[in-house]
Amino acid sequence: CGLSCATTFVLMSGEASGPAGDVFRLAVERERGRAAPAAARTALAEARSRPVCAALIVLNAAWFPALQSYGVAPEAVAIGEEDVLDRGEYWRVATATLSHFDPVHLGMNLVSLWNLSPLEEAWGSARFACATVAAAAAAEAVA
Repeated sequence: CGLSCATTFVLMSGEASGPAGDVFRLAVERERGRAAPAAARTALAEARSRPVCAALIVLNAAWFPALQSYGVAPEAVAIGEEDVLDRGEYWRVATATLSHFDPVHLGMNLVSLWNLSPLEEAWGSARFACATVAAAAAAEAVA
């Protein structure tokens, strides 16, 4: 029964009005599958208005299972002065930034990135991309 029965009871009893009623009605619609397409359209519209954030989220989310499936060790993608400057392994700058080896770490970073996505709308995608690259480079420089 769970949420479905409790929500139905509140709606049928007439006690759900105002914002609380709206929340209950939305919960019932979600359980019945009516709200999912609207929610998906809203998420897609947000992703389209924030393409840099959306692309980084997809890239990070796709990179994680690739690292796991190939058994890549953190040391293989880590950045170090010797690796980059002496050996010319410049690819490590990008791979170290995108590589996550713990699902919780990845999840927190993706949520944080999405929470920063309103900046992309405010600044524009090009400026936001430059700021993101600069922040990643600075983070790798001090790591």
